[in-house]
Amino acid sequence: MCYVCQTKATIGQKLQRGSKHLVVALHTVQERRNHPLLTNFVEVQELASHCNVLIICCSLREETRHIINRDVLTALAEHGIIIVCRRAIVHEKELVECLVRGEIGGAGLVVFDNEPNVPEELFALDNVVITPHRSAFTAEAIFNSFQILIANLEASSSDRPLLSG
Repeated sequence: MCYVCQTKATIGQKLQRGSKHLVVALHTVQERRNHPLLTNFVEVQELASHCNVLIICCSLREETRHIINRDVLTALAEHGIIIVCRRAIVHEKELVECLVRGEIGGAGLVVFDNEPNVPEELFALDNVVITPHRSAFTAEAIFNSFQILIANLEASSSDRPLLSG
């Protein structure tokens, strides 16, 4: 599996620790430290050419907007699967065209450029899985939100700066 991440210290390392048989390669958009468990690619297109599954999990910034374009998708090839968890990182129109033409193997999609509108072409494809973006509703996310709320209430009542700014 290959990931486009913020840093190597995130998802890639955690996943690598979880399986002796999982090969993780990264294209990081920030720091570039060597790590014995990870292979880092400088170019996203080169990373895609080595992947069966490409997972996009970086934040949207100017340098990551449409970082996954037709060139990267065609490097992934007709056997490759892309998992998209962040809108505008992938050039959505080019992704849809590649899927419709069978230029990539499939996609797991969580977010879209024009939510809640999903490109109609995707509904006819049997190689696409569309799921609602639910990461904010995990038990951990809800617990962490309450922790921040409590810390902010305590800070506010003590004339300290709020944790969430």
